[in-house]
Amino acid sequence: MIRKAAALGRRYYLLFSAGTLSDIGGFSTHTAIILHVYNLTGGSKSMMGVAAMSTLVPFVLAASFGGVWAEKYDRRKIMIINDIARIPLVLAMMATGSVWGLLALQALVSASTAFFMPSRNAIIPELVRKDQVHLANTINGGVLSIVHVLGPVMGATIYAFTGGLKWIVILDAGTYAASAALLFALAYEPARKLAEASSDMFRDIAAGLLYVRREPDFFHLFILFVSVDTTIGMLVPLLRPFIDEVLHGTDENYGHLIGVFGF
Repeated sequence: MIRKAAALGRRYYLLFSAGTLSDIGGFSTHTAIILHVYNLTGGSKSMMGVAAMSTLVPFVLAASFGGVWAEKYDRRKIMIINDIARIPLVLAMMATGSVWGLLALQALVSASTAFFMPSRNAIIPELVRKDQVHLANTINGGVLSIVHVLGPVMGATIYAFTGGLKWIVILDAGTYAASAALLFALAYEPARKLAEASSDMFRDIAAGLLYVRREPDFFHLFILFVSVDTTIGMLVPLLRPFIDEVLHGTDENYGHLIGVFGF
């Protein structure tokens, strides 16, 4: 297995490293923002829901466009642009004392992430041999699971230790800058003919949704993911108040629980 993984090559591991860094920064910041909003609003449960929605809704809305862009344009360039775009957005979080301003910035970061991820996933078959795609996706999935644990723990620990967002967003901006640098080093030429893509983005999105609806396997997976994400979306905002009021825990405990659950 180790020998097979090593055979995936430099280009794959540049992409892998870039994506991992980006994910660690993103999960850390998202956790810290939830904690910061909770503290700024005096433990408002309703604002916990708004904070969760500021991440989830922009991501869902932008993901469809991100998938279409990944088919139309250079995937490497899309990832680099969105890495660079997220740097000033997260750094601006240090300059705002407004909860709504903070959530607006988080919404923009989430939307940018939704453009980044489809290109990241779609580019893998162009970087490895056909017989290596399954292994490459398996490694990506396994490390993403680890990042789901590591990111929230890091975010909550740093936030609890420093009492603010400053060092979290500096870390996040650094991971995006490092990710962009790694992607710049990635030698890549699009394998597909971009001219064949439709010029009507909304038509492409509608065609994709229609395809999902017509294919039972895809449709059932779609319903499953929507159900799971909806349930998690209701649970995560209430977890911090639950830790505070029932378990009498701390901000750091929130990060530990989020990491254990793998959110």
